[in-house]
Amino acid sequence: MRNAHRHCDVLIGCNRIVGADIAVCGGTHRGFLRTAGRNPTARDRAQISLETRHYEAARYVVAHSKLMAGELQSLYGLPESRIALLYPPVDPERFSPVDDATRAALRQQFGFGDELVFLFPSSDHERKGLRPLAEALAGSGINGVIAVAGRAVHGSLPAVRELGYCKNMADLYRAADFTVLASSYEPFGLVAIESVLCGTPALLADNIACLEVLDDQASRRFSRTEPASIRATLAAAAGWAASGAARVAQPCRHIAYDPGLAAHLDGLRRLF
Repeated sequence: MRNAHRHCDVLIGCNRIVGADIAVCGGTHRGFLRTAGRNPTARDRAQISLETRHYEAARYVVAHSKLMAGELQSLYGLPESRIALLYPPVDPERFSPVDDATRAALRQQFGFGDELVFLFPSSDHERKGLRPLAEALAGSGINGVIAVAGRAVHGSLPAVRELGYCKNMADLYRAADFTVLASSYEPFGLVAIESVLCGTPALLADNIACLEVLDDQASRRFSRTEPASIRATLAAAAGWAASGAARVAQPCRHIAYDPGLAAHLDGLRRLF
């Protein structure tokens, strides 16, 4: 790290390194273990040790949500004065709405018909809550499908269609009716912001941190531990879509921060 400092004015650590001026916190290992309800292994303790040194050595720690700011204080003992709340950036030019004709063509391209498409972007299906979502949809009577973008689904789940990894997630967000997550631990949930920027609302478990910045036109929430709550939210979403009012025409009006990279860089500059 001393050598790295020779070539820059400010060193930003996005991974667990010791010596960065700014440490970025997009999730904490102690927070993850607490949510999972499991005791730390030797490997976990090593990660926590490195993570703690990463935070302690930095002049500032950037928290990607109020949830993360709270964990940094309660689980790592960092003072509030060293924590900067900066929500993560997205490229609004890449992630943006399209007109109805373009969206219809995208739905045809992805093989979507008249069914409601609940997009599930994930590389960790258990943590992101695929099973409770699939079971809730299958028992709801809704003509819909959970479209899984990402890692293969192992085992049989009802109402699930696998899309594999998608290189152009923006078009997939545009084609879907909703993006849905029921994560057990979600320090922010950037996919929801990407989805909303593409005009597609997000249905999210009420513990997902990005709900801090989304209003009711951009998102609806449910309890991931209550199947009835999930079913009710899916049913309400079906009615919302049928009314024609579920698209987000002006996304940035419904996101409580500027998601652009320039605004994020300005926030980082203000720390120094």
